[in-house]
Amino acid sequence: MDFDASEWQALAKTDPQEFERRRVALIEELIASAPPDIQRRLRGTQFRVDMERGRASNPLSATLRISRMMWESFADLREQLNHLAAGDSDSGAGAAQDTKSVEILQTLKRRMLADKNQNGFMTQLEELGAKHPESLPILEFWAGMYSELNRESQYFETLIRLFDANFNSGSFDKASEILDRLVDIDAYDYRNQQ
Repeated sequence: MDFDASEWQALAKTDPQEFERRRVALIEELIASAPPDIQRRLRGTQFRVDMERGRASNPLSATLRISRMMWESFADLREQLNHLAAGDSDSGAGAAQDTKSVEILQTLKRRMLADKNQNGFMTQLEELGAKHPESLPILEFWAGMYSELNRESQYFETLIRLFDANFNSGSFDKASEILDRLVDIDAYDYRNQQ
């Protein structure tokens, strides 16, 4: 759907009830289009947004409250990522923590790429990957980002790390799949001959 801000602004002034009806319908449509495992979280976030709007004395106050709420959430995610990148002991270890790390990374990715801060995100991801060189989920995410951004040389280097991590963990089938991906990138690179 194309969003026409002037149309919505005019509707809010001329028919506030219709504006509200459409707003709720559009939000519900967006939430319903999300994967089922994300819908509950989106509904919770929307509930919080609606509560902040209800507490505000005017639209500008509502905007400021919602903006502050979103920035606080972003700051919390960044703090979690910084703890992971620092290798803090309270961050935990193992597969469950790696999965949580990837969830945080996916959320940060959406937010930072939406803010056109792809380089800042990749810098944080590289720091996290360097701190957790044997984390298969983090390495997979890291390689996927380089592939998505068409950074072939970095993608190749990260796949080598992923191959090593799979091989070291005894996941030889997965290591073989990674090797196939490496050969597909550059079959003549000297590192593929080793």
